[in-house]
Amino acid sequence: MPVVSTETKKLTFADVKQRIGDHLKTVLDVSEFTMTSAKLEENE
Repeated sequence: MPVVSTETKKLTFADVKQRIGDHLKTVLDVSEFTMTSAKLEENE
C-alpha cells in the first residue's frame, strides 16, 4: 500500500509563475504574460 504524505509543499513565486505559464500555454496558447505578485493565503 503506497504511503501518502500529508505535508504541504510551499511553492516559490517562480514555481507559481511557471505553473500558471504552463497552463496558459496549454489552454490558451499564450507564451508571454506578466505576473508581478502573488498572495499566499493561509491553508491554501
